[in-house]
Amino acid sequence: MKAWCCQDLRQHLTSVQRLVLLDEGEVERKAEKARELGVELDVERLRREVVSTAAYLARALGVERGLAHKALALAAYAHDVGKAIRGYQEELERAERVDRERCPASTRGHEVWSAWAVYHVLSYCQQMGAGLTAAVAAGVALHHSARRPIDEALDAAAAPTVDDIVTLGELLWEGLKAVGLCDERSVEAGISAMRNSLLSGSPRLQLRDRLMRPEATLGEAVAYVISLVDNLDA
Repeated sequence: MKAWCCQDLRQHLTSVQRLVLLDEGEVERKAEKARELGVELDVERLRREVVSTAAYLARALGVERGLAHKALALAAYAHDVGKAIRGYQEELERAERVDRERCPASTRGHEVWSAWAVYHVLSYCQQMGAGLTAAVAAGVALHHSARRPIDEALDAAAAPTVDDIVTLGELLWEGLKAVGLCDERSVEAGISAMRNSLLSGSPRLQLRDRLMRPEATLGEAVAYVISLVDNLDA
């Protein structure tokens, strides 16, 4: 699966998650890549932004800072899982055949389905709670949509198939295991909920309703960290 032309999706998701976890090996690899390009990675800024955002979420939601940090790392991992949808993969494959360097592809709306998937799975995760789940889902939805109205992104999104739902759930489970959140039954319940939502015929309207929770306003802070590590991995 691809995150972009010539970029592996699983590798990208794992890398950004490790950056938010402040994994020393991952941070050093990115610092070395930056030095090869003649740029110095500001490691202290990365650490400061991640730690301060986790602390902010913890205070605002009344949860442990460690849990908030895990949730932030999960949000970074989840931000591009929507690209696993077959329609986006076909678009990326087409673009890679046309021009590997320029990659003339559109994956617009993938963040909406990423948010949709992570919301359904985390809703069955006992550690999380409704507020932290809403903040994570909103942050994922906003990591591109902060630059345009969220309704516009929702309306632009392509729909997954029933087969795609299993792929989304399995991909999320890999990220959840890495931070010790949820269990396999939570993921199975989330997959079932996604399937029901899709079959209802109004999954995007349901996501819009979920993002109206007051805690969803914290998604801007989550989206900021996602954008920070997303750019670093690019």
